[in-house]
Amino acid sequence: MAKTITNAKTTTANARSKLAAGVHWREVSKGVHLGYRVAAGKGGTWLVRFYKGAGKYSQSAIGAADDNGVKADGINVFDYDQAAKKAVEIVNAANASAKAEADGPLITVATAVEAYCVRRDETTRALKGRHVASSDARTRLTRDVLNNQKLAATPFHSLTDDDLKSWQTGLPATMKATTIKRLRNDFRAALNETAKAHRKRLPADIFTTIKSGMELVNSTVASVSNGDGRDGQILPVETIRKIVAAAKEIDADFHRLIVVMAATGARFSQVTRMTVADVDTASHTLMVPEARKGRGGLGKIGRTARPVAPAVIEVLQPILDRPRSTVLLERDKYERVKGLDWRKCGRQPWHMASDLQAQWADVRERVGLEPHVVPYALRHSSITHQIQHHLPAMLVAKLHDTSVSMIEKNYAQYIVDAATEITRRAVMPIE
Repeated sequence: MAKTITNAKTTTANARSKLAAGVHWREVSKGVHLGYRVAAGKGGTWLVRFYKGAGKYSQSAIGAADDNGVKADGINVFDYDQAAKKAVEIVNAANASAKAEADGPLITVATAVEAYCVRRDETTRALKGRHVASSDARTRLTRDVLNNQKLAATPFHSLTDDDLKSWQTGLPATMKATTIKRLRNDFRAALNETAKAHRKRLPADIFTTIKSGMELVNSTVASVSNGDGRDGQILPVETIRKIVAAAKEIDADFHRLIVVMAATGARFSQVTRMTVADVDTASHTLMVPEARKGRGGLGKIGRTARPVAPAVIEVLQPILDRPRSTVLLERDKYERVKGLDWRKCGRQPWHMASDLQAQWADVRERVGLEPHVVPYALRHSSITHQIQHHLPAMLVAKLHDTSVSMIEKNYAQYIVDAATEITRRAVMPIE
């Protein structure tokens, strides 16, 4: 049973100066006792004691008291209120640790990330084939979270928002803003999944901790999340033609992929799921599968018809004599023979966007594009091109498998410009 104590007068430095040598206790919360130890000739120190059960207590040091005119900083020197708050935090953390140990194996940041990576790997293999080793998410999280030994070993129940903010500020200064954004999204998803799965074992405010800790602390990343990352990614038609021409010089399979992405404005993950049956040569139409974003996931099987130029069908014609259920866009597959020697061993679908990094870098060099221009620029350019040709936002959203709100939010300036041009044609002729 917990002890019943008489609260000592420790709330002010003046009151504490009159206390005899020894430890003086004051209850600051149920079962939490804040102690003040008087040392002869020295300033006092704070400590906390709490009841563990079965007649046992646990005791921990807090820090120095703000005696003799020493100013409290809440880190090494504490006034009464700061010490009381710290005492409650220490006890809550200890209770959370005890509860976590009693409920089963300790959950750490590393176990949360690993569980998320396993799920993402399984999803990636289900979508792209069992031969895919792992997801891009695993690569990012291993490099920038699991390799951070201190953070990875942190017990999930004692994770703080400061831990997460410190992780963000500690990321390499050379890391691209878009890479940081993807990394943050994966890490936050991993933390939230574990928090949901083990809700009963974790502190009630764990979701608040995650949300607060993962708030943006980098203005560059913030600008990307607010849509400014499209700056420089919207290319004129002439530049896109140069990109297509450069891709043709590099590789026929890569050329077909770029042509379809440029012609439809679809995401890489959409065009790589197209089949031979999705090409209608008579009407010059491509049927683009819905994205797996949002509701529906793996179950989404709808398609959107995208009219394309006859030249697009001509580019695809050489690969249309295969079974209709065959994946439309493929590339050569290679296997290592010995040392650095490789040999071609058949064909395979495109799997991840990272598969075209080397060829896209070659395109950038040939065309003279800025280093920040990525293949997704073809999608941004397609959306903008249609807006500039006065297609309604609702139709542009439908053709690109996104929402009207996203179109209006991220391409507002182009919508305004197009609307102004249309309105100018309808100006009242008063002269």
